[in-house]
Amino acid sequence: MNTAAIAKIVAQAVSDGERGIGSMKCYAQDAVMTSIAVLSNGDMRWALKALETIVTSLPIGSEIKVDDVEKFSGERALRYDADEDEHYDTISAYIKSMRGCDPDAAIYWLTKMLGAAKIPGLLQAVW
Repeated sequence: MNTAAIAKIVAQAVSDGERGIGSMKCYAQDAVMTSIAVLSNGDMRWALKALETIVTSLPIGSEIKVDDVEKFSGERALRYDADEDEHYDTISAYIKSMRGCDPDAAIYWLTKMLGAAKIPGLLQAVW
């Protein structure tokens, strides 16, 4: 999914009180939505989970700032938990990139998994 489409959906999630996080009454500039979209690398689920994590870390009615997104991205950049959701999100993104015939994305997600080096037998499974 492209950055503009993700940014639009993230913006809708901020204001949607029924299906999104509108009940938190937070607001943000377009640059914040774009930052989250860029960080998501085309993964809508990741973008929405990131938004939810950022918003729940702020008081109700706060402005979501680019600094909040940067802080979040710095804390999450190297995270890869073989026993948690991060593994399933990563493997899902890898599979979708393979099915979508996007070799650059497939190499990115595979590199992320291999770089984690905490997954027993991953190299044997790949080779």
